[in-house]
Amino acid sequence: MRTILLGTGSPPPNPKRRGPSTLVTVGGGEHFLVDAGSGVGVQLVQAGVRPYDWPPVFITHHHSDHTIDLGHLLITRWIVGQNAPLEVYGPAGTRRQVDKLLDWLRWDIDVRRAHMHERPPPEVRVTEIEEGRILASDARLRPRRVEGGGREVLPRGGHGG
Repeated sequence: MRTILLGTGSPPPNPKRRGPSTLVTVGGGEHFLVDAGSGVGVQLVQAGVRPYDWPPVFITHHHSDHTIDLGHLLITRWIVGQNAPLEVYGPAGTRRQVDKLLDWLRWDIDVRRAHMHERPPPEVRVTEIEEGRILASDARLRPRRVEGGGREVLPRGGHGG
């Protein structure tokens, strides 16, 4: 497994840090994206992942700094011709958040489709998850708390809770 920290910033803008996002690559080169903070699209391209191939997204929690560019990921991959649904995994409430995002993007999608003849709108496949095993293709991901050095480590990328 290989991880690339695409962004480690927080809500206040910092020109040296993008919003929270991590690219995870597992055996065979399969990619997963953890969170979609500001600037994640550019960071993915700089990491060598072109928009057509942008991977499934795991949302750790629903703070805006972790999800703000989810719409950018969805629209950009669709504009470059990727018609497969964007897969989004996240905690309870993810379906509602994505539905509201799609409502907000509807006008933009309709304007673009007016000159993209016979092009279906972009789709999102949402899976709400809890702590435990997640199977995605041949990769086995286990979101869970990890104890280490007397401190709790939250690989889910979020805050306590």
